[in-house]
Amino acid sequence: MPEADQLYPLCGDNITMGEMGAGYPLFFEFLRYCCYLLLLLFVVYFLPTAAILAGEYQDILDKNGGKLQND
Repeated sequence: MPEADQLYPLCGDNITMGEMGAGYPLFFEFLRYCCYLLLLLFVVYFLPTAAILAGEYQDILDKNGGKLQND
């Protein structure tokens, strides 16, 4: 079982993990950039699409008197 002084902190700097090899800090930097990219894609694509679909759904409900009709 590792001792407390052998563990790496959760919010520590990635450079401290360089003791294990060059790939560890690079992986976590890549992971951070992927999270930023997913957040950007969520804001740019999903939110406007959800707003458009909600408006269209409301238009369908208004045209059908508040009910959905099965085909």
